[in-house]
Amino acid sequence: MKNYSWCGLAGFLATIGAVHSAQAMNFIVTTTSDSYTQGDGVCSLREAVDTANYNDCWTDCGCGGTQAGEIDYVTLASGTTYTLDGALDIWDAMVLSGNHSVIRGSGGVFNGLRLSNWHYVTDVALENFSAASFVVETGAAVTATGLEVRNNELAPAAGQNASILVRGGAYLYLYTAYLHHNELGVKGGGLFIETNGVVDMDASLIEYNQVSQYGGGVQNQGYFYCFGDSYIRNNAAVYGGGGLNNSPGSVFEGESCHIINNTSTKGGANIHP
Repeated sequence: MKNYSWCGLAGFLATIGAVHSAQAMNFIVTTTSDSYTQGDGVCSLREAVDTANYNDCWTDCGCGGTQAGEIDYVTLASGTTYTLDGALDIWDAMVLSGNHSVIRGSGGVFNGLRLSNWHYVTDVALENFSAASFVVETGAAVTATGLEVRNNELAPAAGQNASILVRGGAYLYLYTAYLHHNELGVKGGGLFIETNGVVDMDASLIEYNQVSQYGGGVQNQGYFYCFGDSYIRNNAAVYGGGGLNNSPGSVFEGESCHIINNTSTKGGANIHP
């Protein structure tokens, strides 16, 4: 089994520990709304992220780290639901600690989190977004543990995926992810990997996603490595690849990766072609 991880989970954790021992800031989100008002006495998720993005100060959140290579933390309250009114762009190196919270789209056509650097995301659920709710942009390297992406419905003309989108030239390591009940997409209901995008999926589950064309569970146009007793099951597509659709030129390796009980109207119920 070839593992394309750039650093691997152990490397990410070691880096986080080293940086945290310096002067990285930890921003505690104190409101569930998507507010952006200086001096209102609360720190929203958007305000915390932008304070870290710009390495700047925000009255209600504090100041972001300004040392070279410094990684800030954004921490959510356990079991709390936070609302986003639009896409949240994260471009500075950051650790987002979800603590089993939920980030929910308020409606309309927009993405959820769009990540453009080195990021570590833990224990958060994303729901009710109308376009890809978790986007790993070109050049980014992201590790996500305990990520749940659920109950997203793609809006017309919003793209092809309502769950996770990995751009070309991006890398994503998924550990104990749960991607389920994402619907109305065209391709890649659970996971869409663009050409030259790379995904390592470890001990994760993709189920009950559906699309109108290919790749109910996964649309793979790049490099997809599935291992660690992961499951892709009970997903549906119309044309092929209810579980996994591999486009010409893509690479798929599955070691202890179980692709079962998926459906497709026209062929390749589990894996296509």
